[in-house]
Amino acid sequence: MIAVNIKAPFFLTQRLLPRLRDGGRIINISSVSTRVASSHGIGYPLTKGALEVFSHTLAKHLGPRGITVNSVAVGFTHTDMTAEVLADPANLDRNISLTALGRIGQARDIADAVAFLASDGARWITGTRIDVSGGVNLWQRSTRSSTKAVSGRAARTRGRPGPFQRPAGPARGCHRIVPGLRRTGRVHCRDQGAGAAWVMEEAEEDFFERVGGHERFPAATVSRGR
Repeated sequence: MIAVNIKAPFFLTQRLLPRLRDGGRIINISSVSTRVASSHGIGYPLTKGALEVFSHTLAKHLGPRGITVNSVAVGFTHTDMTAEVLADPANLDRNISLTALGRIGQARDIADAVAFLASDGARWITGTRIDVSGGVNLWQRSTRSSTKAVSGRAARTRGRPGPFQRPAGPARGCHRIVPGLRRTGRVHCRDQGAGAAWVMEEAEEDFFERVGGHERFPAATVSRGR
């Protein structure tokens, strides 16, 4: 992996630089794994991270020659390497659910971005990492309940409509969500009728789902989280 993802681009660039015309282009293929921590292994993202640093640094050195150097970070894409993984319907659905544009990438999606960076239209772009992933992991969906009961009652598992689930019993005091809720933010609500208090911890995507407004919560206080 180190030989293919680090040594090969390094030595290939070293040998070809004398032949590359001034004003040329160097485009390296990286991965979203450099910004999304994965439990599946450290070797692959490590090598892609090295490639991105190499690209960024090389851009500085080759600037005087007008040569641009950029890296393209790809996400879940249909290739020979991913064919076996994506053949599993569970893996396919999971990867699609983590992609903002709602599908698996195709080789053409990556090729079009590379073609742009190689064109005259990208002459003023260098030392940059372009994310061409369809928006992989712009949010992190949780499979656990996002509600924790503080009053001692068990909170119900998150369901629809929307991510905000109330504990059993009446809850009159929370209706409006305020802009600025962050990923680790908390919404503190009090049921003044029953005297129960609870904390709802929400992720970013939950906030944006609420902002459109199927349900409102009037007097919620938002803190910055832990």
